[in-house]
Amino acid sequence: MSIGIEVVSADPLIVRNKIFRCNEGLVTKTFQLYVCKAKAKLNNITRCIGVGIRIEGQNNQTIILQNLKISKNKKSGIKVLERASPKIIQNRISGNME
Repeated sequence: MSIGIEVVSADPLIVRNKIFRCNEGLVTKTFQLYVCKAKAKLNNITRCIGVGIRIEGQNNQTIILQNLKISKNKKSGIKVLERASPKIIQNRISGNME
């Protein structure tokens, strides 16, 4: 399965990327009880076979902020699961299928 960007229990700044035609665009997750504090800003995430952004795991505090386009993904634009607690602020999300 191809993933545009995958983050596991890390704190990267992901800015101004075009992520498209992947199975999943951006995946952030935690390993055991470690923290994930990724920040994604001003990105275009489009035309993924699955979800545009998947945020999962306890102690996942990912910030999804002011992304220009999260659209035309075959499933959800953003999917949050397994006790993750992200901040999702001022994004343009449209035209996702599920």
